This record gives sequence, C-alpha cells and structure tokens, in this order.
Amino acid sequence: MLPYIKWAAENEFDVLALNTNECGSEMNGSQTPFDHAQTVWDDFLSAVQDKIVFIVAHSFGGVVVQKLTKGNSNFEDIVSKVAFTDSVHMGKIRCDSTPCINWVSSSKPADTHLGDGWCEMRSAGSINIPGHHILL
Repeated sequence: MLPYIKWAAENEFDVLALNTNECGSEMNGSQTPFDHAQTVWDDFLSAVQDKIVFIVAHSFGGVVVQKLTKGNSNFEDIVSKVAFTDSVHMGKIRCDSTPCINWVSSSKPADTHLGDGWCEMRSAGSINIPGHHILL
C-alpha cells in the first residue's frame, strides 16, 4: 500500500489508511476488521459528498469493502472507484455505478483484461507482487 500512499501524497490527496488486520478487543469500535472499517466509515466518510473517495483494498481488505458496500446505502454516492489487489472476496459487489477492478497475480502483461464476473479482473503483471505498478 505504501506506493499508493506516496503517490496520493505527491498528488495532494488526503489519505486515510486502514489496517483492518490489526484489530482487537482493546480497540473501541474495532473489535473485528468489519467493525473497524464501519467505525471509520461512520466517523470519517459517511458525510463525504461528490464521489471523492477512492479505495485500494488488498487481499482480505476486499472482503471488508464488500461488506461496506452491502451495509451502507450511500456507498456509491461517496466512493468514486475501487481498486482491489489480489482481493479474496467472492460474489458480486454492489458497485453498479462505481467502477471496481481486481488486479490479480498473473504472468500476463500488466493490465491485461482477464475476465468479468463478480468484478472485472486484470493482470497485475506479476505472480509475486500484485498491483504495485498501478497508479490510480
């Protein structure tokens, strides 16, 4: 995620980084990855307007975003695009008007279209470091 954060800072974006893997009972509102993401959504993002939020979600972060799409009726009003990197989420994501792409490990050239289904899939251009070439 660090290349995305660096790029965003260099391009004068505000960045809110979540590590939903580091949750626990001692963190109020963050007992689980889903609780943590929902707390951040409620406290910082739910009042945002004009589709100015871009999400990059890696691995299990895709499952967390999938739950956010289902639990927040205003998700598509707030989120402009979702980029998944080797997301492990399964099933359709409610992103009818929000473009969602999952860059997955592949030996095919970077950004090669690999198919559609629950979410468009493109090659990350590597089988070792998924998605690190992408600049949103």
